[in-house]
Amino acid sequence: MFNYDTKIINEIYINDFENSRKKSKSKRELIVDKFMNLSGNIDYPEHHLIYESLCSNFEIYVEKPGKEARRKTNINHYDLRIYIKKNNKEIDIGKSFTSIFKSFESIKSNGEPLDLMAYIFIRNAYCCDHNNSHEYSPSKIILDQIKKNLNEIHDLPIDVFLQFIDLISTNEDVKYANKSDEHGNKKYSLGMGTGRRNNLLTYVHVIAFLQNKLLASDLIGSLVSGAPGVAPIDSKSLIEHFPLVKGKYEL
Repeated sequence: MFNYDTKIINEIYINDFENSRKKSKSKRELIVDKFMNLSGNIDYPEHHLIYESLCSNFEIYVEKPGKEARRKTNINHYDLRIYIKKNNKEIDIGKSFTSIFKSFESIKSNGEPLDLMAYIFIRNAYCCDHNNSHEYSPSKIILDQIKKNLNEIHDLPIDVFLQFIDLISTNEDVKYANKSDEHGNKKYSLGMGTGRRNNLLTYVHVIAFLQNKLLASDLIGSLVSGAPGVAPIDSKSLIEHFPLVKGKYEL
């Protein structure tokens, strides 16, 4: 464990962690509603600015609808295309699990920033850092600590990367929230692990492996036995390897 000061520990801590899944359900539903209600359709797609970095010339947009709205089967009219502009020009950014995993591996030697990123993903998995407008707003204290040793990841500034990951996870929640069975009943509840939580806790699982906390066989076994690219770290391992989610010390 890294020797974090009390301010960092307090920012990591998740109050009543054991009930985080239940508490995050309503937040996830509100976030999904917000993005489902964005304007845009197949005939008249629209572009929405979601995040503008205050410290760099990056902007994150979504186009509604995305490619899943153009399928012939399993159509998702609410799908979003996430893209990033630098200096008002769209840039090519890898969105696949493999591409993102490689970016984590590229900062493996930056031990503390990678560890703090895992804690940020855990908090995001349970929507701990979304404000009352359902916008993602991770701890500035943690971000500033990361930036002391790491300026960018995935060819993006830290704040832009985290917002990008949040949007990918949100889009996954939108996808699962709109899946229905043959009778028109919703197949998934946002209180389940599907969508946002599975995505983000898979990143945490990969980081735990890169930190040599888990065996390669544990991670690979999870990746090949579940949905493609998805292997969320289980609750027991999460608490064992990232215990500060439950540990708070008063200033």
